[in-house]
Amino acid sequence: LRRFKDLAFGDVDVAIKWPNDLYGQQKKLGGVLCNSSWVMETRTFTTVIGIGVNVGNRTPTTCVHELQEQAIGVENISYISKEELLARILFCYECFEDKFMSSGFQALEDQYTSYWLHSNQKVTLEEEGPSGKSRIPMTIRGLTPSGYLLATDENGSSYELHPDGNSLDFFKGLV
Repeated sequence: LRRFKDLAFGDVDVAIKWPNDLYGQQKKLGGVLCNSSWVMETRTFTTVIGIGVNVGNRTPTTCVHELQEQAIGVENISYISKEELLARILFCYECFEDKFMSSGFQALEDQYTSYWLHSNQKVTLEEEGPSGKSRIPMTIRGLTPSGYLLATDENGSSYELHPDGNSLDFFKGLV
């Protein structure tokens, strides 16, 4: 995992679990959801982005305050406020949005995948077929141009993996 370091947080592991979960110290910390729509009459495309970060609730996973404690200790700790965290998120978001709008996702892809949990991860694709369930071992290689997971099997054949909302369990190695 990549490390995030600054004076308020110390040294904290942060990561992305594809497609939209945020992790800290190997525990879910938050997530990002996007909803988009296209209006043909006005030729406008609108995206609403929701970002949720657990700041102070230690259960059921982890929170920013707990990560601060783990990174810099609890003596004389000054917890980040919700307002400061929001300001930091929005500042970073603006930089990423500018880059995305001017150059597209390809300009951000290497940075995105440097923070994710899946580089060279071994997974098993389970498929239902006429002769029953088959299990195909695969390795995650990156993202496809459409934003789905790019994986290869043992023969080097490429697959584009899509979530179905139920069976993506990366921690068990299942897709």
